[in-house]
Amino acid sequence: MNVKISNFGETQNSRKIWAYYLTLIKTEKFQKRIKYLRKKFNIPVNGFKRGKMLPPTNWRPANSEIYIFFKKCGMLARDFNLLPADWGMTIEYYIFYNKPITPTILSGELCTLWDFVQDPENSWSRKSLSDFNSFYPLGIRISPYASQRDIVDYVQKNFNIIKMYQLQYVNKSNMIAKFRFKRNAERDDFIYKHKNKGVGWIADELAKRESFLDSGEISKIISIENKRRKVVQYT
Repeated sequence: MNVKISNFGETQNSRKIWAYYLTLIKTEKFQKRIKYLRKKFNIPVNGFKRGKMLPPTNWRPANSEIYIFFKKCGMLARDFNLLPADWGMTIEYYIFYNKPITPTILSGELCTLWDFVQDPENSWSRKSLSDFNSFYPLGIRISPYASQRDIVDYVQKNFNIIKMYQLQYVNKSNMIAKFRFKRNAERDDFIYKHKNKGVGWIADELAKRESFLDSGEISKIISIENKRRKVVQYT
């Protein structure tokens, strides 16, 4: 049967969590942890300049340190409200190469699909199951005879009770739900990075890139970016 699950980034919920991650890696709180791990495990302060392998071929820690490093990456994901099994490798890549990559496995999103017959919960480690249930505390069991229309109809007509159950598990410090994917992220990052140079200078530099904004639009972007970073900073 030739069936393909959606790629990360094709669904709205994956774009939302990706927007959260892209903002997260720019915060002082997250960067402080990254710098600590690079120093502790003899990784260049700005990561390795070349390569894609995990771990890099030119990284040569003691064998005992490798296990500790990957465990620390999982803890870092967990501390910032990301599922370690899905985001651990993404964080490892960022530590090694200073570049964000999307999760490459089936999940990493705010919704997931799991076959509990083929992969029953009693086959999981206690920690993996705890992480999974913490990130996905609710589930909808689907009959093999339910059509797409049946499933969508069920969710739409029962969303009030679904929401009621969701609210039982909401962590107020988790700000993932507040994020949306931004199509102009690179432009807005440039504006925020150079905010101290004044809106006039920023407008001139953007014009050179064929991006035309007035002072009011630039000031609004700076204000929004300030709020975004503060939201994640205290997650």
